[in-house]
Amino acid sequence: MYTLDPDVIWNSLVLGVVMTLVPFYIMAWSAKYLDTATVSTICVLEVVFAAIVGSLYFGEPLDILDALGIAMMVASIVLISRNSRSTAKNKS
Repeated sequence: MYTLDPDVIWNSLVLGVVMTLVPFYIMAWSAKYLDTATVSTICVLEVVFAAIVGSLYFGEPLDILDALGIAMMVASIVLISRNSRSTAKNKS
C-alpha cells in the first residue's frame, strides 16, 4: 500500500509541519508583535515560499507562468509597502 511507504509518510509530515504549522505560527507571532501591513506581507509571501519549497524539496516543476505569478506577487508586495510608507510619511 502506498500510504504505508516511509517516503509517503515522511513527505506528509514535512508537508504538514513545514508548509502548514510553521507558516501559521509565524503569522500568529507576527500578528502579536508587528503592524498589519507586515502581517499581510508575510501572509502573501507564504504562497511564494510554498511554491519555492515545493519545487526544491518535492521536485515540482516551475514553469514560466509559475515564475510570472511569483514575480507578480513580489512586485505587489513591493508596491504596497512603498505606498504604505509614503502614506505614513504624509500623515506625519
